[in-house]
Amino acid sequence: MEHGLGESIWRWLERRAQLLSQDDNESGGWRQFVFNGVFLTLVVLGGISYLPTFLGALQQGMWGTVLLYSLIYLFGFSVLLLRKVEFRLRAVIGVAGLYLVGLCTLEIAGLAGSGRIWLFCFSLLACLFLGLRWGLIALGMNILTMAFFAGWGEGWRPDWTQLYLGL
Repeated sequence: MEHGLGESIWRWLERRAQLLSQDDNESGGWRQFVFNGVFLTLVVLGGISYLPTFLGALQQGMWGTVLLYSLIYLFGFSVLLLRKVEFRLRAVIGVAGLYLVGLCTLEIAGLAGSGRIWLFCFSLLACLFLGLRWGLIALGMNILTMAFFAGWGEGWRPDWTQLYLGL
């Protein structure tokens, strides 16, 4: 049976981009493709943000900031490059890293900071890469995390100025 030109081109693109996983599960292949794209974007755009932050923190002697942002950047870079690790494990590790970044940001900057955005991305990407069940679990974790931070308020947080600001 002969395929049309459009379908032939589509199948060629799928083979070239390796959008089908080993067991011909189309969903799994697309998830890997999008996962790699998301983490590549995070590493590239994060690098643009990381470099001036790193240099500024070095000049001001803010060693805690240098360490924190370097570890976060290396983590994202590692998740992107460790392609021999099974996709599901990479996805769990990568998505968990987003949760930890959100948690650290909430801890340092409070509820007014960007931690809420990281937590939102955590839920969204958990659902996209790992399925609805994982997405709902991530959403529940976000609700509990936000409730904890809102309930305990800002008064319980330690003073991060020495670590984060180098004072």
